Amino acid sequence: MNQLPDKENLTLLVTDSGLGGLSICAHMVRHLTRQCLFRDLSVVYFNAWPLQDKGYNFLDGDAQRIRVFGNAISRMDRYDPDLIFIACNTLSLVFRQGALAAGARAPVVDIIDFGVEMIAGQLNRHPQSTALILGTRTTVAAGAHKKRLMERGIAGHRIAQQDCHGLAGAIESDPDSPQVRALVERFMSRAAAAIDPGTDHIFAALCCTHYGYIRPLIREILVRHTGATVDIIDPNRAMSDWVCVEGAENRFSSVNLDVRVVSRVRLPAQKINAIAARVASVSPQTARALRDYRHIPDLFDV
Repeated sequence: MNQLPDKENLTLLVTDSGLGGLSICAHMVRHLTRQCLFRDLSVVYFNAWPLQDKGYNFLDGDAQRIRVFGNAISRMDRYDPDLIFIACNTLSLVFRQGALAAGARAPVVDIIDFGVEMIAGQLNRHPQSTALILGTRTTVAAGAHKKRLMERGIAGHRIAQQDCHGLAGAIESDPDSPQVRALVERFMSRAAAAIDPGTDHIFAALCCTHYGYIRPLIREILVRHTGATVDIIDPNRAMSDWVCVEGAENRFSSVNLDVRVVSRVRLPAQKINAIAARVASVSPQTARALRDYRHIPDLFDV
């Protein structure tokens, strides 16, 4: 159950390493503007990508990842958020590993438990099925999703994992590119080889927020490689739905909305156009904020 503040003005901050989490941001904006729960709504998308040519998966180990993201967390208070959403599985792991909550001046909601809850629910409802966790190198190596599922009583042999290193960056540059299709072919082929060939029902969990932009492609290729029934689990939707409050709609007649995108690194026009096109149908305001993003080189220290 969510815990949105009972006040007239709300500021949410959504962060990710890159633009995968912008889809979550867009859905939150749509939900909250339709519900009219707040008179004034400010949503800040804080791109925590650290270096122009290097993301967290390329930093030198956990200690450096924790230090850099800890710096980012501490600088988020300049936006005075009521809630911080970590819309990134890798950064959610870093946040937990580094015990970074002390550096945040607002409550923090990370995405890991949304995914674990959804996967566990489907595996319990379908006892003969298998989960396939798709994520970045850091997410898969940490094994946090699998560990939490096993703590809930899910047998380890029912949980497969596939590191899709480099896929998030390719999606961000152009979700429709031949490179993205080639990478998905490679990773789904590897995943199929690791799954029990007798499995006829697979729940593919998109444990990287970027993967939500290519849900149909992942399902199509995984079905072809496995011959199984494939259902997609997308924690992005669960996180964005967290802000919905049933029965509390239309508290105000309208919403004064401000959406901002800020980034330490410059965003190439190709990335802006590719992702803006993906989120525009959900939230034109979010797409517009991306096109008008602010480049702030000292957004946080690296």
